[in-house]
Amino acid sequence: MKRKLKKGILILLCCFYACLFSGCWDKRDVTHLGVVGGVAIDREDNGLIRVTVSLLNGSPGNNGNVRASGDFHLTACGETVYQAVHNLEFINNRMLSWQHNSIIIIGEKALDQSVFDYIDMFLRKDLRPKALLAVTPGRAFDLINTPIGDDWVNALGIARLLYVNGRAHQGEGYGVSINDFITASATPKAAAYLPILTLQKKEPDKKESAASESASSPGQLTEEVALIGFWVFHNGMPVGNLGDIASKGLLWYSGREQNSTISIPGNQGGILNLEILQLDIKPKFKVEDEVLKVKAQANVTSVIVEMVGEDPPVRQEDFRKLEEHQNQVITEILKSTLKKSQDLKADFLQIGQLARTTNYKWWKAHQDQWEMLFPQVELDISVNSHIYFAGNLRDDVAAKGAGGSVEG
Repeated sequence: MKRKLKKGILILLCCFYACLFSGCWDKRDVTHLGVVGGVAIDREDNGLIRVTVSLLNGSPGNNGNVRASGDFHLTACGETVYQAVHNLEFINNRMLSWQHNSIIIIGEKALDQSVFDYIDMFLRKDLRPKALLAVTPGRAFDLINTPIGDDWVNALGIARLLYVNGRAHQGEGYGVSINDFITASATPKAAAYLPILTLQKKEPDKKESAASESASSPGQLTEEVALIGFWVFHNGMPVGNLGDIASKGLLWYSGREQNSTISIPGNQGGILNLEILQLDIKPKFKVEDEVLKVKAQANVTSVIVEMVGEDPPVRQEDFRKLEEHQNQVITEILKSTLKKSQDLKADFLQIGQLARTTNYKWWKAHQDQWEMLFPQVELDISVNSHIYFAGNLRDDVAAKGAGGSVEG
């Protein structure tokens, strides 16, 4: 009897799992989906919200497969983001799928109200928390409609631009995810920031085809997408633009950019461009003689990549002087970044959070007064630099030019 019962249960389990593995009860054919690759949000002059979505287009490939062929855009208006998206469904013959959305761009005119009012709907859908969030001083509609590089989808190209800049040596900014923005906004007494994307004129290559997507004729001025730093936000509202120097200082201080570039004065009055290979900053919050300080130790390793109006350093003393120049430049940039944060009354460096984690007893007693105390904070930083010189090609060339002969 027990053997028959076990056998019956086993058969039922096999039938149950066979039903599960045989298919998806709520499957949706990919040809019926409008896969969103990017979103642009603008406010029109009449007050309505315009939402533009970049959809990943597909075309039939070999053996009935669907292959990517480019993107196309749909746009609609509404009193809210949800209403605009709802209106998109009436002009789209596919169901919108948000799981692969890579970026949301918000135009400056829309920043007269909180960023959270624009992203609230997406947070309640199947949007990836790692999707990037950015702002633009122009229209987001224009930005997302501008081809970028050789990417077949504009939105994916913009997301790649943010990704690459965060790992390149430009110090202009990096991509901030929706999750990072929410986390920074929710951190007590802290301010969040978003990268700024803009359109700027460019002169395309004269060899570029007249039929190119980025130029209607060879040599014609066209627009390209560029990353130009950060906008700071407090409670979802913009409070100011960081600028080049403070953006670089933010990248260094936050540790989000291990590789960067820096220009320093040379020993003979020229200019040296250095590539920072490693930058490690360890800050702590201290109260010394009633003076609030961020005491930090920075260790920097860099290599000379270009010299203009300078002779190559030879002696150890030459390198020591260059390292002192680098120490001074780094110190000035970081102090300028803290000053910018204090001028904007926005703690985007999260000094308050540093005080809470490294000097909790003081923070617990003074956290309610942080807005008044924050402008008094000083940066006491000690920079330890190591500069290396890659090769001595100039001396080799000069020696061969002086001692060589030409045989005719």
